[in-house]
Amino acid sequence: MSTLSVRHLTKTFGALRALNDVSFDVAEGGVLGIIGPNGAGKTTLFNIIVGIYAPDTGDVLYKGRSMKRLLPHQICRLGITKTSQIVQPFLTLTVRENVTVALMFGQNLGKKESQRRADEILEFLNIADVSNLPPSAISLPKKRRVELARALGTGAGIILMDENLAGLNPKELEEGMEIIRALKRRGKTLIVVEHVMQAIMGVCERLIVLSYGEKIAEGVPSVVCNDERVVEAYLGARACSS
Repeated sequence: MSTLSVRHLTKTFGALRALNDVSFDVAEGGVLGIIGPNGAGKTTLFNIIVGIYAPDTGDVLYKGRSMKRLLPHQICRLGITKTSQIVQPFLTLTVRENVTVALMFGQNLGKKESQRRADEILEFLNIADVSNLPPSAISLPKKRRVELARALGTGAGIILMDENLAGLNPKELEEGMEIIRALKRRGKTLIVVEHVMQAIMGVCERLIVLSYGEKIAEGVPSVVCNDERVVEAYLGARACSS
């Protein structure tokens, strides 16, 4: 069953066509990967889905309902949120307070209950040890975990992860991949933008490839990563065996 449907999205910025007639469906509880070179339109796509940008043409449907006229906070409360490629925590709050705010806003919970659940999320993401520190005092990999913690705090069923695993060492990468698997087991629907092919191949059930704003391939990872168009536009070499 499709929980999110992207229909013929087109978006231009002046003379630049960032997206051109992009369509796909996302199955409930699935993990969809989106890959492509820098400037392919991946972040623009995410920003349209969560309401930061309005498409020039096309629509995004959540459980059959158009989100075209909804604002970002309305889409978040409907059940869709994203992490940011450039981390954007509240710098004057502690890590725990960052997640608490997300719980209070996204799920309309009281402060004490939000704090309790924030502690659970931080424990789940293995960053409870930095809960009382400001984001400026922790490493970039842990800041990325805070981004994900805030997304989880909203209670959203669909989470768009924009390069949340970027810049990790091998151990951190494996831990991040296991977190994605655990989120799937918890029933979350995930759309993952990554350049790290190990992560994409390790957690995604389906792949979509964007190039110059157009979808050039879609399917299971073992087939998509050997597609001649994908190799030429992005990978530069076959990334896996079919």
